[in-house]
Amino acid sequence: MRRFMLSMLACFGLMATAACGTSVEIEPGFVILDTSPSGGAVNVDPAVELFVVLSQDVDAASIASVSLADSEGAAIAATVSQLSDKRVLSIMPVPGPLDDDAAYVLTIAGTLKSSSGEQLDATITKRFRTAP
Repeated sequence: MRRFMLSMLACFGLMATAACGTSVEIEPGFVILDTSPSGGAVNVDPAVELFVVLSQDVDAASIASVSLADSEGAAIAATVSQLSDKRVLSIMPVPGPLDDDAAYVLTIAGTLKSSSGEQLDATITKRFRTAP
């Protein structure tokens, strides 16, 4: 249900902004539109499900380009999957919640591809900290 709500919220937000007379411009090509949590977020629930919203459908064969690590760079096991809206990726730490009061880095490598074969222009990192 949360996944469905995130997809609907993303679509509704773009439509509502456009309907209010605000100009909404999405860069052409394959780009990251949003991440949850956002970069620099603090007090994130350790049981968080992370999301990456992209401008185009993602090539499922390239989702290994998304990874999670602790602040020291040690990889955190996580399942990366596409939602029914193929522009949205879900990242779930396995086997369970992240540590309390700890820093993490979500990396979206420039090797991530759209279903049409376009790659991201650069590797993006989003840092966040869990709640104590």
